[in-house]
Amino acid sequence: MGYLREETMRLIKKYGIRPKKKYSQSFLICDTVARDLVNFLNLKETDTVLEIGAGLGLLTGMIAEKCAKVIAVEIDSLLVDIMKKETLSKYDNIEIIEGDILEIRIPKVNKVFSNVPYHISSPLLFKLAQDAKFEFAILVFQKEFAYRLIANPGSKSYGRLSIATQAFFDIELLKLIPKYCFYPVPEVDSMAVKLVPSRKIPENKSEDFLNLIRKIFPYRNKLVSKALKIAYGNRDYFLFEKNIPRNLLSKRVRELTISDVLILLDTIS
Repeated sequence: MGYLREETMRLIKKYGIRPKKKYSQSFLICDTVARDLVNFLNLKETDTVLEIGAGLGLLTGMIAEKCAKVIAVEIDSLLVDIMKKETLSKYDNIEIIEGDILEIRIPKVNKVFSNVPYHISSPLLFKLAQDAKFEFAILVFQKEFAYRLIANPGSKSYGRLSIATQAFFDIELLKLIPKYCFYPVPEVDSMAVKLVPSRKIPENKSEDFLNLIRKIFPYRNKLVSKALKIAYGNRDYFLFEKNIPRNLLSKRVRELTISDVLILLDTIS
């Protein structure tokens, strides 16, 4: 039995932990995968790392041994107590924050790591895109979710998540992680993903860009002309329709590229 599996089971038994479904709690128990994830961070002694969903703190300690500081955010008060009293008590370079990352201002760091709680995958990505400044992030998502991030325009998986993420990041799929590497075992495999900030839209248009795709991508299979009518109403649509290139209006929403959306944004603003 490896270190992570043995230590996780010991702590679960000692503290009577019952993983909470509402927090999508599932603890990494494979030592080799943990080492790979830490290696993906390419840690330096000067790095400050934000870890989102620190859990029991076992991986947090591995990260802290190779960098200047870790800011560990965890929403579960029981797990926070365990980290403070036991698993991370010997470290003086770890700051533990109890709270919901979606409600917290993201601190200044240069790297981000998270075994992402599945129920916050999309909102966390949007928050990182808009609020955070960092060199890169290593995030673990459900496999199918990860593939949606890199989907091409026109493909079955391409949607609001795809275009939004690609507008703000360069994306690389790093490693498939079998579901049995977690406890409790989730329903699907996971994927480690690297996100490097790489803005493809002007900063002053970021909010309007996200608002536009939020309005029209629910109608991803409709023509752009139809989606705009639904999103803005017939009256407003006819005011800006004449300024939109015909080839864009005749596309399906799922076929729109980042540059297409920027053109739409300029014509309806």
